[in-house]
Amino acid sequence: MPRLSRRRLLSQTARLISCTAIMGGFSTRAAWSQPVVPNEQRAMLSLSTLVRDLFPHDALADSFYVKVAGIVQPGLTGKEKEYATFAAALDQDAGGSWRQLDPAMRGEILAEHQDDPFFAILRDTARATLYVQPEVWALIGYGGNALAQGGYLNRGFNDIDWLEGNK
Repeated sequence: MPRLSRRRLLSQTARLISCTAIMGGFSTRAAWSQPVVPNEQRAMLSLSTLVRDLFPHDALADSFYVKVAGIVQPGLTGKEKEYATFAAALDQDAGGSWRQLDPAMRGEILAEHQDDPFFAILRDTARATLYVQPEVWALIGYGGNALAQGGYLNRGFNDIDWLEGNK
């Protein structure tokens, strides 16, 4: 059984507190459980599904991806026509609504479109939005900027507890 060091206990406690605080801000009701969805909301849900499929993390709730899509959408201003064309191509390849497919099928269809110019724009915009948020860092296990926290020398660069089992 692995030992629970003071550092690991504090780290896990901080993650738990961060996750609880972050998830407390989100609605417990899934965003797409709404019975009637106007076109703008439908586009936002499609965008959130795209972001989730591009950057899937089990630790991030669907409502978080809706929030990220809301941040990404203004970054796509002026590219609405390209987005509509891209979304229409996904739906055409799906033989209906791309968003209604299971994640594996959506991933296959997205892979076929990875050379589309809009795909790169969407991927880069979503990545820049998603991974600069400290809330995400806590949920996916990234410790943050090491330099701002004293560098790796003071943050356990030499912690090799995982080697103890191989002696």
